[in-house]
Amino acid sequence: GSSPVAGGVLGNWSRNSYQTQGTSQSSHADPVDVSAVANPAPQGVYQSYSLANGTVGQGISWAVPVEDGNYTVRLHFAEDYIWSTPGQRKFDIQLNGATVQADFDIRAEAGASRKAIIKEYNVSAAGGQGINLDLITRSSGWGAEISGIEVLRVVAGGDAASKVNLQASLDNGLSWSTIATGLSMD
Repeated sequence: GSSPVAGGVLGNWSRNSYQTQGTSQSSHADPVDVSAVANPAPQGVYQSYSLANGTVGQGISWAVPVEDGNYTVRLHFAEDYIWSTPGQRKFDIQLNGATVQADFDIRAEAGASRKAIIKEYNVSAAGGQGINLDLITRSSGWGAEISGIEVLRVVAGGDAASKVNLQASLDNGLSWSTIATGLSMD
């Protein structure tokens, strides 16, 4: 979206760093219903969005520089415009050139405007190309729209050999307290 979001325990969400094509970013202050999604982003993520123009076939794109490997991409949406009926904004979702969902309609799938929905896809990055995400407008007048992109590395079987230290901050990262050290990953 249009600015970074500090989400406390939900993590910090960066501004739209890897966008390669698209028209604008915007935001609104209205609350977004996140009750129907598991592990939602912070409210501020859903209150901001990147938007493509409404020309059919045009879109909005990102090139996310990640190492070769397997990933889960979680795309966060909340229709910003108050539609009375679904079908006004449709677009295709493509990952690395393959259409993973055609004619996606945020309003239709969420059941209401300003209600969060998350679409989750598995994708592989290979040949040093990272992950390319394209949202291609399919309805005239209303361009593709997205609120957040979350990329999670998938490690088969976990990483049992790695050890981590667990710390907590109760003051938004100003100070940290160690809770445990040398924990195994599962």
